[in-house]
Amino acid sequence: MLSQAEAEGEVNLVAHLHAMRQNRVDLVESPEQYIFAYKVLVEMLCSKKHQLSIGDFVRLYPKLKTKLPATGKSAIDLEFEVVGIVHRILSATEAADGTYYETLA
Repeated sequence: MLSQAEAEGEVNLVAHLHAMRQNRVDLVESPEQYIFAYKVLVEMLCSKKHQLSIGDFVRLYPKLKTKLPATGKSAIDLEFEVVGIVHRILSATEAADGTYYETLA
């Protein structure tokens, strides 16, 4: 889908999901799941593009864990803060007993 978006400037997400459902019947069943799929696609299309080999990541990782003097946080810590803003992290109780997902149904 990302390649199609770059090549054509648009993506027919419903058609893609319909085609995927031919092999995975329960892939997307609710309006909330379609909304989630659209949000993921938008985020992927709008986010920074990064390609990093495993070797490069292994060399870069210690640098990413180094605390920055200005913030006292590492680059990875700052990225996790952004992810936490975009996606609320479930509490251990919600994740264990499924109560969060019950509220979505």
